[in-house]
Amino acid sequence: MLFLENSTMSKQHRPPVPNMAQISSAKERQILSEHGFLPSDDAREYYRANSLGFLLAGVANMPPIELAHIVMKSAAKEPLRKKRLELAQHAFNISPDCPDASITFAQDEAETVLEKNELFGKAIEVSRGRLSEKTTQGASLRFWLLEAYPYIRALIGYANTLEEVGQLDLAVEQWLELLRFDPSDDQKVRYYVIPLLIDNERLEEAEMLLGKFEEDFSVHIMYSRALCAYKKFGDNDVAADELYPALGQNPYVVGFLTDARKPPKKNSGAVGDSEIQQAFKYFSRSGHIWKKTPRAIEWMKRLHELDTKH
Repeated sequence: MLFLENSTMSKQHRPPVPNMAQISSAKERQILSEHGFLPSDDAREYYRANSLGFLLAGVANMPPIELAHIVMKSAAKEPLRKKRLELAQHAFNISPDCPDASITFAQDEAETVLEKNELFGKAIEVSRGRLSEKTTQGASLRFWLLEAYPYIRALIGYANTLEEVGQLDLAVEQWLELLRFDPSDDQKVRYYVIPLLIDNERLEEAEMLLGKFEEDFSVHIMYSRALCAYKKFGDNDVAADELYPALGQNPYVVGFLTDARKPPKKNSGAVGDSEIQQAFKYFSRSGHIWKKTPRAIEWMKRLHELDTKH
């Protein structure tokens, strides 16, 4: 049982659960064509116009989980929440083991964090069971394969809810599992797990990941590298050598941490404020770690002032 705790993370900047892969299989195209459905037609309108019973009548030999997946692909394209939930319920009725149905219930229907957590957890359980040996060969998830995608989505949603209820150690394990399965980290999981490792004083693990992504010069990685060095070595040249490049890459982080700069307006759309937006995202995610690290912000401010004088 998880217990709600106050979270210092901004919900706005939690990693989003990605949408379903929109890939039509040959089997799916064959099934739909047997019912007079043309590739140029709108799949959403097809499912609206045909009852579930009519659809099932033509695919009696199809495994329930595959049929449920077809229904959920239509739900992924549905802009209306009510219709998405209707399709998700159809998919769940066909196969209770459909992970994407559980994910949709978590995103669109669950009223509490705990409910979301349970639904994402169920999606992890059923989707993990469907991963083939081919998918997981070499201990690295071939996450681009269709059968692996629900597992990725469920893990991200589960990690988010764990953070919301304050179960940070468990959240870290979900992010690390994603990194083990997707070593190239196309989901940018490193932006979320490295600050958590630093916050939990797991500095050696944070350093390993920072070293693995040493060619990432984003504000998230560079300031995480500086904070990790400061927590490990304190106010010395080693930490300063990590902070100066971060300050040069994006100095706006200092303003947010010292309360000298106000949060940017939402959806401003201004091209020139992209660095400010990135700085605020990092601040929203990791600012609390800087603030509770003794004298870290004073150290940053002092080096920033020295840097601007030269």
